[in-house]
Amino acid sequence: MNIIITSEHRVGSRWLHYLLADILEMSVSPEMDGAVENVKERKQDALHRFANNKIVKYHHGTPATIMKGLGKGDYKIIGVVRNPRDRAVSRAFHDFYHPKHSYQVKKYASSDFEAVKWVVEESPPFEQDSWRQIQHLMLDGYSTRCHLFDSLPYIWTSYEWMTDDIHLEVSKILDFLGARVKPFVLKTAIQKNAFESKAKRPKGTEDRQDTWRRKGMMLDWINWFDEEMLNTTIGMQGAYWRKLVTNGGNDEWQN
Repeated sequence: MNIIITSEHRVGSRWLHYLLADILEMSVSPEMDGAVENVKERKQDALHRFANNKIVKYHHGTPATIMKGLGKGDYKIIGVVRNPRDRAVSRAFHDFYHPKHSYQVKKYASSDFEAVKWVVEESPPFEQDSWRQIQHLMLDGYSTRCHLFDSLPYIWTSYEWMTDDIHLEVSKILDFLGARVKPFVLKTAIQKNAFESKAKRPKGTEDRQDTWRRKGMMLDWINWFDEEMLNTTIGMQGAYWRKLVTNGGNDEWQN
């Protein structure tokens, strides 16, 4: 089974990566990411990973760019998206505290708030990445909540949906992959890869001593955004929620 996961940074795709690897007994490391900018040049690398029962994971890849780069083949693509505002906060903390990358952000920011503000208002990739996930990853009719994936080897889910009901989301993805899995195997993998099991602390909390590894906290942007940041992202947020609702999502997250 040849699987590709694609997402922007800081959206929870690694969680899904671990889960699928466990459930399907695939020998994959979450560090084996591929850069989408050179999919075509690294095609043989992807095929080698497929041959060795590994999941290929890209950042910044859309279904079109991946299929164009790899050409026709026996593979299926899973996209993962996330609320752009929460993603901005997660990325700010990751970059601001990362032992190797923090110097880049600290040129412009000296506090958590300033780091978030810089990502939202000054960092060039943020707006581009946010619109890319909305326009190209969130294809109408190809989400786990619509599951109309008969004509395209692609489906997408969201971090919010996975957090709301990980069992449902993974079950839909397994249906898309054509994988038959025993309920016990699915339940065990979900429990093993739950935040509480991995982090050894309650869901929705963070370890301030290890902030760059900070996991996604839904609606945490409310604690960091000022009016300027809100105005900067209002178009992205609106488009994101409309897509979720159109694809059968739960609009309670809008509040």
